[in-house]
Amino acid sequence: MTRGLKFVEGSLGGGTNSTHLSAEPIELYDGNTHLGTLIKVSDLDNTKVNEFKFKTEVVDPVILAGNDPSNTRVYNTATLHHGLNRLSSDRASTKFNNRILQKEMLKREEVGNDHDGESIKPNNKTTTTNKGFHYGHKEVIFRLNINGSGLDFAGVDTTLDNGFGKVTIVDTLPVGWVFTAFKNESKYLIYKTTGTSEGSLEADGSPISVSAVSGDLEVTFSPGTDTQGETATFVFSGLAEPYVILVKAGPTGETLDNYLLESSNSRDEKNTLTLTTENLEDWKKEAFQDVTIDSQTLHKTVDFSDAHLTGEATWTIDYKPLDRPIDIGLEARLPDGIDLRTDSMGDILWVSEGEQNIRVYELDMDEEGSGEFVLPVVKELELDIVKEHVEYDPDERLLTFYFPDNTRAYRLIYITDVTGTPGEINNQVKLINGLTDGAADNAGFEIEEKHGQATMSRSPYLVIKKMNSTGELNLKDAVFTLYNTDSEGNKSSARAVRTTDNTGKATFYGLVTGHYILVETTAPDDYQENQLEYDVYVDESTVTVGGHIVLEDGEGEPLIIKNYLEEEEVGNLSLMKTVLGNDGDTDKEFNFQFTFMDGVEVIADSFDYIGENGASGGTVASGEGITLKHGQKITVIGIPAGTDYLITEVEANEGGYVTTSDYHEGTIVDDEIATATFINTRNVGSLYLEKKVEGNDGDFEREFEFLLELFRPDGEVDETEYGYTINDDYSDSIQGSATIMLSHGDIFFIEKLPVNTGYRVTEVDANTDGYVADETVLEGFIETGLTSQLLFTNTRDVGHLRIEKKLAGNFVEKDRKFAFTVQLYMPGEEELDETPYAYTINGLHAGEIVGEGSFELGDGD
Repeated sequence: MTRGLKFVEGSLGGGTNSTHLSAEPIELYDGNTHLGTLIKVSDLDNTKVNEFKFKTEVVDPVILAGNDPSNTRVYNTATLHHGLNRLSSDRASTKFNNRILQKEMLKREEVGNDHDGESIKPNNKTTTTNKGFHYGHKEVIFRLNINGSGLDFAGVDTTLDNGFGKVTIVDTLPVGWVFTAFKNESKYLIYKTTGTSEGSLEADGSPISVSAVSGDLEVTFSPGTDTQGETATFVFSGLAEPYVILVKAGPTGETLDNYLLESSNSRDEKNTLTLTTENLEDWKKEAFQDVTIDSQTLHKTVDFSDAHLTGEATWTIDYKPLDRPIDIGLEARLPDGIDLRTDSMGDILWVSEGEQNIRVYELDMDEEGSGEFVLPVVKELELDIVKEHVEYDPDERLLTFYFPDNTRAYRLIYITDVTGTPGEINNQVKLINGLTDGAADNAGFEIEEKHGQATMSRSPYLVIKKMNSTGELNLKDAVFTLYNTDSEGNKSSARAVRTTDNTGKATFYGLVTGHYILVETTAPDDYQENQLEYDVYVDESTVTVGGHIVLEDGEGEPLIIKNYLEEEEVGNLSLMKTVLGNDGDTDKEFNFQFTFMDGVEVIADSFDYIGENGASGGTVASGEGITLKHGQKITVIGIPAGTDYLITEVEANEGGYVTTSDYHEGTIVDDEIATATFINTRNVGSLYLEKKVEGNDGDFEREFEFLLELFRPDGEVDETEYGYTINDDYSDSIQGSATIMLSHGDIFFIEKLPVNTGYRVTEVDANTDGYVADETVLEGFIETGLTSQLLFTNTRDVGHLRIEKKLAGNFVEKDRKFAFTVQLYMPGEEELDETPYAYTINGLHAGEIVGEGSFELGDGD
């Protein structure tokens, strides 16, 4: 018998023809080393079959405490000898089924039961790695199967001098994990068993106390280190029965954070269970149980199933931090080929056609703690809150979502338009502060031609066709950038970049209403750089580029942009209109006329021009004109170098405008842009005229006549028609001069008189009828932004002349009349006052005195 098997005394016999046999066990040693037991069977009958049986006992501690019932076998070899000759041999073996150690988990719902105060079902077990971890409580219950074969470690016969001695079970957690207490505050639960199921022990009833364990049991929990996980140690002094032990554990917050921040989407952690004995040196048995944690913090998907119909792709990003404050937000970088819905300034379009383009939901973990999240309808965030936490940088094409609560799970959904050419695209998402190779995810799809066509059918688009100067050759590899504009209409962030294909075409899809600027950022090889910027205006049904309508109601032709070879000598001519002044009319149209000369000859050719800032595009030739408003600009392109040009403003210095120059001339230079700027300034002021009547006999109802005359800055009569008002309730107009009638308190007002307009106001009948005028003529010039205030005051103060006749004495003629003469003079003068003044005698009207008058008075008159 091999080492580790012991012959059982008295067990020989029981076989056919065996009663005459004798057996002698002989122990074999090599020095002090026991090699095995030789059973010498003698007295064989060489005429019959000799069959005999005997029993052996396994005493090898390694086999006794083995833990592999499928592969552990014990062997016995029989040999037949005749004298010293070996005649034959045979070998037999048998399995030694001894399960000492096994590691499992309870299913995750038992973690929930423990926290909810419900009874734990110790046999609700699993070895499936992804079914044990409870994502809500971040814990797993490990199940330790101890001494499944019920080996009496204290009493079993072994080759060890003092038997096995104490049995030590150590459960070692992964690094960064800790043991946690059960609801009853115990760190472990131990059960007796009633049998096995599929090689696993079946726990019996409720947990038992330490005193119910065979022999003594000592339990200690030791903290871990940076390289060693926490341990739970169970030391049995007399282990003789099988047990099931439950321990609960989970990763620390820091450890879980590391899982969530790493690039792997799941994490497998190994829990190790070991068994050693006191007297069996350099030997241990191990069992393992892996636990899988879904650590995918970010998960991104795309739905483009209807892209061939709508040109849309809907992206969904789930953020699952497992209640940990992992980061402040996430960012998704959009590749070329898809565009977030933004306006022409690059700002997010939150709603299109009544539907939100960006939505955010709060996610709740399912009650089972499986790590799956549900999406309650009531948890969608209000749009105002979404606006506070979502940003988009069009330059970087970066969409950022700042978490309102970074421990909560969220779902971000946003819609993009397919705007690129066919090819594979991917849209990546990562945490804002995460490492480059940390928590991230991406999703993508293959753009097909039909996706772009669907976008074209739903929203405005722009098709460019690049050609040479003669229009005979399509040019590829010209790069165009479409820019958004800021609030002042200036070029800002790049919206999209396109390169012309073999047909010379490039297409910008998914445009929304607004103003853009198109720039050719790279010219084809051997061609001159295009210096122009093209204004692009988009509304619901029309796209206008450089003043040319290229799309209207879904129909249109490509915008043809020509390039010139390096050896072609051409230049461009820009004309800009600027209106200044406090009364400059920015909507007024100003007319310009062009003349192009080759030496003394007028060039008959027409040249294309593009418009900017709302100016139309078209063609212009010598003798033809164009119209511009304030801020508008046109650029005539492709003019041969050396061409002389003359631009004349038709209405220069008219309508109160002062024009810097009524013409501009020059010569076209190769590969340069000549610029002509016409500035018209109209500054105005106002004229205010007030009439006052003063004195103790001033007639407030009397109308006084005035003559108003207006003059141009050069002194000539200004024949421009200007409106005026009197007391805001009467209006009329004046051209050159006007007679106006004003009474006391009347106010005459003209606004918007051009600066340096001369005025003269004359009171026609000043200083008559007893009125004294403080001014008879006032004149001056209109100043910028000021009101010239004129005041004419006429004063009429009066007194009375009383003449009384009295007779005295003792002999008077009471009826006698006496003659009188009265002379009235102008104030301060010796000239008679020819004004008629009425007089009365004894209260009755008696006549008028004009300069001089005579009358008679009697006594008492």
